[in-house]
Amino acid sequence: VRIPKGFGNASGRLFFGTPPKVELRIDPSRAAETAMLQGFLLEQAAKRMQTLFSSTPESRGEVAGILDDVKKQPAGSFAGQASLQAMLGSLDTFLAEQSKVQPAPGPAPVPGAQAGVPAGPQPGAQPATQAAGGWRPLEIEVTGVQRQREGPANGFQITFPQGMQWGILGCMMSFAISLAVERTRGTLTRLLMSPAPSWTLLAGKGLACYAAIQIVQTSLAIIGAAFFGVRPSSVGLLLLAMAVVPIGFVGLMMLVASLGRTEEAAAGAGWALMMPMSMLGGGMIPLAVMPAWITPFTYVSPVRWAILSYEGAIWRGFSLVEMALPCAILIGIGAAAFAVGARRFQATIA
Repeated sequence: VRIPKGFGNASGRLFFGTPPKVELRIDPSRAAETAMLQGFLLEQAAKRMQTLFSSTPESRGEVAGILDDVKKQPAGSFAGQASLQAMLGSLDTFLAEQSKVQPAPGPAPVPGAQAGVPAGPQPGAQPATQAAGGWRPLEIEVTGVQRQREGPANGFQITFPQGMQWGILGCMMSFAISLAVERTRGTLTRLLMSPAPSWTLLAGKGLACYAAIQIVQTSLAIIGAAFFGVRPSSVGLLLLAMAVVPIGFVGLMMLVASLGRTEEAAAGAGWALMMPMSMLGGGMIPLAVMPAWITPFTYVSPVRWAILSYEGAIWRGFSLVEMALPCAILIGIGAAAFAVGARRFQATIA
């Protein structure tokens, strides 16, 4: 409940002019409580009327003040001005007589009707801000207040990008280790004897990894939308993120595969590289709740840019321009890592 400026002055003009007003800010979904609160406010305004009609020095002074305000108004400035002046004069006389009989009487009825003084507007009177028939002791302005939601609508909108990222890491590491296995067992050596160039073999492996990642993230996106309320703010941007993120991690797959000559060495080196990247990039602690001091260190992690692109399409409300930065970084990381990894891998085979 907010009491605006001018409430006190309006309260002094109890029977004419704009009534005193309070502003009520409510939750639109709480209709019953709103009605109860309005009734309570009107009850408090009515109690002031009861106090006004009691024969106490305070009530007589208030009536006299209202009567003085009415007399100061230009003639015909509001409907029923003459009648109101007569009523207030009669009320002042009535309260004076009551105070002589009873020192502290209870609330008295309005004497205007007993004295035969009409309370409605007189014929030919000018329109008023508020006609006598519509008089109210208090005006209540009701305004709905709703929270402006920012951030994810539920916790699943944070955990599902993390889950998609871990699914991508699983695919990436599986393909990186399989490359190392094929190298140690001589499969790649036999394939190199075919007429196909060596780069096509690595490109085929990268394409298979890209397809596997697409299956994983698409499946998780469908499950999240169907059962966990994960609704993207932009379906188009989510599809863009799902198309770009695997590019970055296919390149990292090739780089990890080139880090060791055996599958054990490649697996150990890959997880030693990717686990810190996941911790920094939001794979374990959500980016939204990371301390501010650690944020600058997260920029080196490709996981950060992958999760940021997912979140930008799901709940951050990214525009296409805002989505361009993480997508460009992931494409750059993927291209550079694939080129370096392919060169190192071909050197180890030779």
